[in-house]
Amino acid sequence: MLARNPIALAQAWQCLLASRECPSQADRARTLGVSRARVTQILGLLELAPGVVTTLTELGAPLPGPLISERRLRPLLKLPVEEQPPALHTRTSHSTRHGSTVAVLVDLWP
Repeated sequence: MLARNPIALAQAWQCLLASRECPSQADRARTLGVSRARVTQILGLLELAPGVVTTLTELGAPLPGPLISERRLRPLLKLPVEEQPPALHTRTSHSTRHGSTVAVLVDLWP
């Protein structure tokens, strides 16, 4: 089962805003049929530690399965940048029943 990569989604939405195709988050929200708050939540993921963003980007899009969700990533934003990478590893190891998820993240981690 394929799953959406939340970082890839945030990057795509950011590109639309940057290209002026949707000049504001409100325009993007209307286009997608979601709230402005939802757009803010998704775009906020790009403020994660650069290593976290890179690691999740390297997983590809779509993801090969439900490796990580946007809702599991949002709490990381409340942590200091240096605490986010270990928290991501802990969060993914507790959120999956498949050992391969953690192995993929560990293999990608710099």
